[in-house]
Amino acid sequence: MSDTADPLLRIVPTVRLVPPPSIWSTERWYVMNIAARREILLGSAAAQVLLSFLRAGSAEERLEELKRSAGLESDAGRSIVERLVTEGFLTPDRDDSRLEETERRWRDAGWQAAFDHHLLTYDYPYLNYSESDAPAIDKSIMELFAAESFDVNRYKEYAGSLTVPVVRTAEALECLARPFAEAWDRRNGSESLPVATYDKLSALISSSFGQLRSRRVRSSVPRAPLVRKTSPSGGSRHPVECYVLARKVSGLTPGTYHFAVRTSELERIGDLPGDDVLKPMLQGLWRAPFEPAAFVVVTGLWERNMYRYREPRTFRTVFMDAGHAAATMELCGQALDLPVFWQHGVDDIAVHGLFGLQKEGLDEGVLYAAAVGRASTELS
Repeated sequence: MSDTADPLLRIVPTVRLVPPPSIWSTERWYVMNIAARREILLGSAAAQVLLSFLRAGSAEERLEELKRSAGLESDAGRSIVERLVTEGFLTPDRDDSRLEETERRWRDAGWQAAFDHHLLTYDYPYLNYSESDAPAIDKSIMELFAAESFDVNRYKEYAGSLTVPVVRTAEALECLARPFAEAWDRRNGSESLPVATYDKLSALISSSFGQLRSRRVRSSVPRAPLVRKTSPSGGSRHPVECYVLARKVSGLTPGTYHFAVRTSELERIGDLPGDDVLKPMLQGLWRAPFEPAAFVVVTGLWERNMYRYREPRTFRTVFMDAGHAAATMELCGQALDLPVFWQHGVDDIAVHGLFGLQKEGLDEGVLYAAAVGRASTELS
């Protein structure tokens, strides 16, 4: 083959395509090169050209095929190919084995979405807070966000539900009389521990997820006061929500509840499913070394966090918040003689349905859950 031969082209391996909702739609294809972080909208003809290079081939060869099969004129096709090459969606057919081999291994492990997310976020440019003007820039960004839409998402509530009062956080902390070192070293879960009562569960939930105080925000645009809890949260967003599945807690009717932070109450969502439903729904939690009195499920309410953190790594910070809350709850449980056993092995879709959440968890989704307290024999 001579040096002037038409080079072989292929679609860039890190290109992702989202078709319009139907073949009759007038909407265009959304195409993104996740490695280059470049996106483009393509009409049907351009999308056909791009897809024709899923296997390597020369431009002339592919355009001839499209002329026969779709009636695409050669000049129009060449213009599309040139644009796709320039924009970084088509590339000469050369070996890029390192990236492709890495993607293959991740895909084989079921991590295709994780691979894509990693490429999109691995060197995202953040505001450098070591620079003197960073705080002022940060404040101006937040005021811009608040001017676009009100910053008021602090609490979630199930309107009209029956409620059970939960002790306020400042009072709950007074129940934690055991010295920190002793609570830290304790080993919970033995049968010698007392059964779980609602008073202790209430103190545990409040001291772990309740509001301790609030702080007004100085801003030229009205914003709701920030919430302060016993665990830290980036920007005081506190995106985690707490749900309780009361199974055998002395003093609390079995059921499914949501902890309303603003009013410090458990809101009853509905009846508790039987163990035949709970065991496959919360598989990992039944590995606890005690019969659970209750299950605590922690979810992430993504928009509350994303309002401030609009970069692609926002999802990671939610797990940092959730980890802080988990450690706080485990320590408080040790101080209250309530064993806490954390596990991620839950059926997300089933739990979302139990709480009335969107199935896919795109607005609010499960992060992890815990088995809590030794079951009361009174409710067996």
